[in-house]
Amino acid sequence: MKKSNHLFMIFLIFILFLNPFSTNNVVHSPKNQKRTNYLTIQINFIGYDDKILGTSVFHELGGLNDFYPDIETIGEYNVTIETNLITIDDIYYEEFLTYAETIANFSAVTSELNITLLEEDSIDPHDGIKSDVFYEREGVSLNATLVQNYLDDYPPAEILDPWTYVLNFLNLSILDTGTTEHWYDISEIDLDTGNTFSDWFSEYSGLVDRPVAGWGGENSRTYFFDPSALEAMWYFDWIITDYFWQFLDYTNPFVYTDLEDYIEAHETFQPADLSLEEYLYNFTYDIMYNDLLVRPYAVLTPNDSNLFFEIAIVENFTRGAIHTLEDLEFIINQNTIVEAFEDLLPFFNVQANIHWYSLDDYPEIQELFDTATTQYDDYYQIEVTEGSPQTLLEYFSDNLGQFVDIHPDGINFPTMAFLMNRSRMSYDGTRFGGLGGMGWQLIAYQWDRFMDTSVVPPIPKTGISDVIIHEAGHTLGFNHPHHSNYWVGDFVDSVMSYYTVNSYFNQFEKDWIQSLLVQQLLFGLINEYETMGQSYSLTSPEAVKKINQDTVEKLTQAWISFKRMDFPAAFSQAREAAIIVETLASTLNQVGISETNPSFILPEPTLEETTEISTTPTNPSTEIKTSIIPTSQTTEATPLPIIGIIIALPILLISGKKRKKGSL
Repeated sequence: MKKSNHLFMIFLIFILFLNPFSTNNVVHSPKNQKRTNYLTIQINFIGYDDKILGTSVFHELGGLNDFYPDIETIGEYNVTIETNLITIDDIYYEEFLTYAETIANFSAVTSELNITLLEEDSIDPHDGIKSDVFYEREGVSLNATLVQNYLDDYPPAEILDPWTYVLNFLNLSILDTGTTEHWYDISEIDLDTGNTFSDWFSEYSGLVDRPVAGWGGENSRTYFFDPSALEAMWYFDWIITDYFWQFLDYTNPFVYTDLEDYIEAHETFQPADLSLEEYLYNFTYDIMYNDLLVRPYAVLTPNDSNLFFEIAIVENFTRGAIHTLEDLEFIINQNTIVEAFEDLLPFFNVQANIHWYSLDDYPEIQELFDTATTQYDDYYQIEVTEGSPQTLLEYFSDNLGQFVDIHPDGINFPTMAFLMNRSRMSYDGTRFGGLGGMGWQLIAYQWDRFMDTSVVPPIPKTGISDVIIHEAGHTLGFNHPHHSNYWVGDFVDSVMSYYTVNSYFNQFEKDWIQSLLVQQLLFGLINEYETMGQSYSLTSPEAVKKINQDTVEKLTQAWISFKRMDFPAAFSQAREAAIIVETLASTLNQVGISETNPSFILPEPTLEETTEISTTPTNPSTEIKTSIIPTSQTTEATPLPIIGIIIALPILLISGKKRKKGSL
């Protein structure tokens, strides 16, 4: 080795000793690195024979990432979806079945649908006469909430990753005997009136019971679905007959087929035949797509802090009705609206104000109504996409400020609600009760929705608070949970559902909108922190080191909460961290920042920091795949001078040997 090279190695060690970043206890990484989080969908099969079940189709179809490419990147965070497929052993199934039998009502009565009468109403919708399409049917019922609570309290399998949603497929066909079917009951109480809600949303009355085949999201990250309860579900016949009768032909062999009937028809399960796993996958796709991965878009930003609901209720009982506005005060509860959105977004201030008007005081609107109205035998249909000199939608959108305040210091949900008699509003011919997603809400209902006139005197039946919350949910980017192939996702505890009566958002919806805001704030701060660069050395003020230490502590605390899916805590902690990051940036500016300096890095929280150890017994024959990615455990950097010696010393020794060998 030449003398110049030998001197170069000595110079290298000297430079490493003089490195001003060698004792800052900070790990360095590439600038603005992207983080990745694994979201696990754990699917437990309870009461299924694994000899005919199999799980190959779930994997062969490419996994859920193929179906959700638009959520792979959210804010400053990458999301990768994995699936765990677990066949639960017979011991757990027998224990669960014993519990199910203790809560089952074997003499229950549910609603059945008269499809013939419903078809007649669908073919001739303008006769104004609603047939009595529901009749009673006996069977076995179970409380859906109690079943979900049992599955939450006694999980069928261990959950290793905090970022996990669980779908439990149940098979309780053993409860069915002959023509007797089982189903699940849900509680349907209207929060405006406090009374049980018995009508169907399309103003058909006579519902005895609202059975569901699945349930989930009620303050829980789990969902269960029981295909063996499908035969008792009148809802699917309703969809095919009334909702899609004009333009859809349901020929898919999986659609709404009862599990027992399906297995009997395909008991051989040959490769060329339809398999049980394909049957279950069709339902899985719908439940996952609509409920567990709801993906709202970013209407809100972390900088927002106020939500305003300004609601104008306009009375239009001018077609023979004698009811006054005072009669209708029960139809809306501003506390319900505020509480629903405080529950959804606990880090926002929510206000709701209600204003009452009479259409008699606004003749220009009445004239506009008249130009957009078609009269049928006994009622009037008002088309909001028509009107002269402008459509009703255009008029309301342009003149919201006449009825409600628009607040410049927050997100506004202005609402126009029309209470009508013998009148209905439609959008391009389709009658509606509420329109949302326009930046404002349009609500239109008539007297029959609010009062039960079958009794004397009439009693309050339901209000419109849930409708306003539902339409505002569209403005935030939430879809209906029934948007997909089979509508089984509509059996979910959510105000966004058509099937259920609820004034609140479920856990899945809360997770996704809260996590979106946390990601925008927290990982924006982490990137800002990591790109600041280091500008201090051993001689820098101790205050700089202290601020840096506090910054790392606050950001890490928020990150741990995020990975635990405690998004309200993560958002609050991230807001505190934002103040410290700003202070650190200001302090570093005073010292002076060099663009050539390496950036900070915030080590990702470890598995131990983010996971609570579960003691739930698992099926020993089942391998559960962990979906936590390897994380950096490094919190203190090895001093660079030592690294320099470790690297350089072998080189010197080798070079010395080479020089000695060369002298021979």
